[in-house]
Amino acid sequence: MDAAKTRLLAKPETGAAGNGAALLLPEGKPRGTVLLSYLKGPLLSDPGDPLSGHTNRWESREIARILATLGFAVEAIDYIETEFALDKDYAAVIDIALNLQRFAAILPPTCVKILHMTTGYPRFSMAAELARVAAFEARTGRLYAPKRLTPWPDLLDRSLSVANRVSLLGNDETLSTYPTIHRGKIRCIPVSGSFLSHVRTPDELTPAKREFIWFAGPGAVHKGLDVVLEVLRRRSDLTLHIANNLAAEPDFVAAYRDVLAQDNVVYHGYMNAAHPSFRELLKDVFCFLSPSCSEGISTAAVTCLQFGLFPIASAETGVDLPFGCGLTLADCAPDTIAAAMDAALALPESDLRRQTRICQAYAHKLYSRAAFHDAMTGFLTETLGPDPRG
Repeated sequence: MDAAKTRLLAKPETGAAGNGAALLLPEGKPRGTVLLSYLKGPLLSDPGDPLSGHTNRWESREIARILATLGFAVEAIDYIETEFALDKDYAAVIDIALNLQRFAAILPPTCVKILHMTTGYPRFSMAAELARVAAFEARTGRLYAPKRLTPWPDLLDRSLSVANRVSLLGNDETLSTYPTIHRGKIRCIPVSGSFLSHVRTPDELTPAKREFIWFAGPGAVHKGLDVVLEVLRRRSDLTLHIANNLAAEPDFVAAYRDVLAQDNVVYHGYMNAAHPSFRELLKDVFCFLSPSCSEGISTAAVTCLQFGLFPIASAETGVDLPFGCGLTLADCAPDTIAAAMDAALALPESDLRRQTRICQAYAHKLYSRAAFHDAMTGFLTETLGPDPRG
């Protein structure tokens, strides 16, 4: 959307909407007001700010901009603002979690209720993580506190039930985790992909060394680092880079301290993919590992694909790969991961380069900001109708 066609008014502490929300106005008289319960901070950024970091920052701002192009005034609050009180008859409410079920009883019948889901079905995701945690504890003899459980799943189920329509950051695999009764009102939307300052050129896709990376957000067991480290424990010929804030998971570090201290395991801490240091980290890396047990669409996996790394990923990452390219894990057992790593290492350079190039181009097309904009515009136009003002 042309930023000049909307006006961003006020900061949350002054509340141009009169209720603490950030406000985005369309050109001309609004056809109504939509309450967006997602992230309000990005709406207050400079319109030209590319909003690097997690994709949800750009996506929340883009949803607001799309609504403005459809003729709506947009009031944006943070989804964790559980004390926010409705002060008008909204044309629609879009929420990503629990506010929708909280508002539902007092919304007018004409208000369209939209839930924007960014994960697999929470009950599926929690069961998958608890199974991973149980396997971790049985394997290591140590306790581990789950890191990715959804708070108040019953309330989220209520939001899912009261929603008229649902947008889901996911693919068919993600959709299959949701109850059948809800699938008819769910539309899959691609993630926008991380902002990258550099991506590999075709000549850079196969570095001289063949090292691996595990790059993910919080939840090392949920996202499979433990099973990857089980491979590295017995394979001194493999080198693994870890980009994640493991300092936040001392229970995980305690269980794998010996493997993390190996010379062939290199820990980098949290990394911003837009920073030049991310490119430097990856100079000898040709392949990423993403054995997650549940995602909407893994933005970390998408980032690695778009940068130009060969994929070894579980189907549960929600990431689609081109036919015949990359490796999708049949399961996430250490032996399966080790076999996939060996298969990637055994690829002739020409085939490795070809598959990586196709995966990179596919990811740039499927998970671009333009693709998110088009899919979300189509969903919101279908749900709320085109701008009747012409």
